Amino acid sequence: MCKKDPRVKVINQENSGQGSARNRGIDSANGEYIMFVDSDDYVCKDFCQAAYESVWMNHTEIAIFDINVGTRVPYTRLTFNKLNCGCITKEEALSTTVNASFSVNKIYKSTLFKNIRYPLNILYEDIFTTYKLINTANSISYIKKPLYYYVQRDNSTVHHFTAQSMTSYFEANQELFEFFKLNYPKLASKMIDSVLQGSFYFLAYVDNTDNSLLIDQAEDNLKSLPLQKTMEVKWIIMTRLYRCFPKLTLRLFKKKVLHKNY
Repeated sequence: MCKKDPRVKVINQENSGQGSARNRGIDSANGEYIMFVDSDDYVCKDFCQAAYESVWMNHTEIAIFDINVGTRVPYTRLTFNKLNCGCITKEEALSTTVNASFSVNKIYKSTLFKNIRYPLNILYEDIFTTYKLINTANSISYIKKPLYYYVQRDNSTVHHFTAQSMTSYFEANQELFEFFKLNYPKLASKMIDSVLQGSFYFLAYVDNTDNSLLIDQAEDNLKSLPLQKTMEVKWIIMTRLYRCFPKLTLRLFKKKVLHKNY
């Protein structure tokens, strides 16, 4: 492929995680825009063209598009129904990160990465980074069309929970939540459901003094965050039980999720 098209570069490096791979690509890129594709996923034929046309026609620095998610055909289309095609506000763009902080369903102006890189040696690096890129952009557009196929595999990060993955997820989610609380309170209220779920899973998998500050934060979330009417009933019940019987509720939750995962 490199011989056929001199614009194509192959970069070899030791496997050191997605964050490192993305950063290496960013550092090596010399084009005006950047897009990401993970190794086990695939894209539509007009993946680059449709994304580029959106930023070019709308004069934007980021374009967000729908994404197909699943383990097999037919995939589930993740769409943002409340958004209109074309230019959207920064808050509308950030609303797409509440439950899905993907890096791969966007095209970015390369200058946005001037002072932003993905964290190293940590999982869920997209959650740590995507909101910062959107917040840095001066203009953003949206394409109501799925251009990317995100293939979920049984052994992937999102399906295999460990103490490391749950710690990364909790930290990333908490950072995004704190950012929303300071800057976009309405989006923070929409995140409470995922923050509470993340707190339960974190406490179920992590139990050591090295994470005492995070443990305190997770426990505080479960004790104090307001319950939303839009939350799933099971999480409302779990949270209310925790507030009355924290040790018993957590013990039962641990038994359930650990048995399910193994």
